[in-house]
Amino acid sequence: MRNFILGGGGDANQSKEVDEFFSALLPRKKFLFIPHAVAPKIWSFEKTYEWIQKPEAFKDIEITMWEDITNKTLSDLKKFDAVYIMGGNTFTMLDQLKKTHFLDLLPDFLDTKKLVYGISAGAILMGKSIAIAEIGPNGEGDTNEIGISALDGLNLLKDYTVYTHYLESEDDQLFAYSTEHSSPIIGIPEESGIYVDGKDLKALGSKPIVVLKNNEKTVYEVGKKFALS
Repeated sequence: MRNFILGGGGDANQSKEVDEFFSALLPRKKFLFIPHAVAPKIWSFEKTYEWIQKPEAFKDIEITMWEDITNKTLSDLKKFDAVYIMGGNTFTMLDQLKKTHFLDLLPDFLDTKKLVYGISAGAILMGKSIAIAEIGPNGEGDTNEIGISALDGLNLLKDYTVYTHYLESEDDQLFAYSTEHSSPIIGIPEESGIYVDGKDLKALGSKPIVVLKNNEKTVYEVGKKFALS
């Protein structure tokens, strides 16, 4: 059974409830922070480490950040309760995780009954493909500047694609993407998240989660449990 959290990508105030839920699941109160979707090209590693310490829910948490993620092993990861994957440019993140083979460790880490919390780009990674990151909130999606061509995500959600920063105004564009890529979509607003507990999903935060499938939209209110079909 694999447990992970998908975060919509809001700021510390918007993600407060999801952060608190995540923090409560950490038995040893320690997690590994992976900021490579934004560092070092967009932000410095120092700035990202300052950012991850802002949430009140993390004040009593031991946070370790790895700047170099090459040659890491499952044994290295098992020292932590969880891996937290920061948002940023989704294409840059996938490229870095693939080149260092860190991506290959995540399913095995989950299989040890540990937790992964991905926000924004980190949440998109859990779905079928990261190509959807080009849509972006208000038409300002990520740019595939590095030209990575293999865009497969970890596909941990039955061929569903994860879309973060979700806004209802984007439904038409998302339905078009879903049809073109033959993949239903899970839409997560910035104020919300999803806890995946094996086969069950639970809506977290303060705004509903949506599922777009076969040109139909299903809304799941906060606290609602549901399953993907």
